[in-house]
Amino acid sequence: MEEAPPDDLAAHPYAWAGPLPPPQLLRQFDDVVADGAERIMRQWEGESGHRRMMERREAEIFARADLLGRLFAFAFVLLALAVTAVAITHAQPFVAAILGGTTIASIVWAFLRTHRDGG
Repeated sequence: MEEAPPDDLAAHPYAWAGPLPPPQLLRQFDDVVADGAERIMRQWEGESGHRRMMERREAEIFARADLLGRLFAFAFVLLALAVTAVAITHAQPFVAAILGGTTIASIVWAFLRTHRDGG
């Protein structure tokens, strides 16, 4: 013989937006699991701290990569201009013009692009 479902059975769906459930639902977690709300809060605090740490590390990595890129670009420009000076002293005006001209043109292009893009 099959048992009929009880008449007082009801489903109450819950949904919320955000990292934490609303306070009344947190109280219900406490009724089901000992210190349920406290455990949820501790986990949320831990995840929030981890997320902030990862965002900070990501910003530091991007800043370091940007600085290294600028330093290497500066070193390359200095080297190219030094080779240009050597080419001039060795009576190689064509080499000096090509190397020096393209180096200076690249610097101007990068400067204009950076300021046009707002950075």
